[in-house]
Amino acid sequence: MERIYQEHELEFVAHWLLELAGHKRIWLLTGEMGAGKTSLVVALMKVLNCKDEISSPTYALINEYQIQSELSPFQKVWHADLFRLKSIEEALDAGVEEMIHNADIWNIIEWPQLILDYLPKNNTVSLNLQTLNDKARKITVNFN
Repeated sequence: MERIYQEHELEFVAHWLLELAGHKRIWLLTGEMGAGKTSLVVALMKVLNCKDEISSPTYALINEYQIQSELSPFQKVWHADLFRLKSIEEALDAGVEEMIHNADIWNIIEWPQLILDYLPKNNTVSLNLQTLNDKARKITVNFN
């Protein structure tokens, strides 16, 4: 499924994704640098009434957020950015295995390519963001 959107429509896209994905707890975000992956996460957390400050976990690797919303069965979100990691061992050392196997936590993972073989075969949503121009993006959604 695909959708083209403008940056000012991110909250509408977040609502659409939450309805579309239902209770899938592992979301994988791919796309070139600057495509809007972290911006999408910020919009999702805003829609889900997150009171924490949302930032890219590029250096921390994993950020944790608390949410309170009837749109999500989860109250905790782990947001990971695996861009800087070079091996699966680094990902495992960072706690990714615990992250993806904790059934009570919603996981949003940017740059997940290193860990694809470790992911559960169901309960996963793949989101690919593509830059169309300075203001427009295309998001492609696949379910695993």
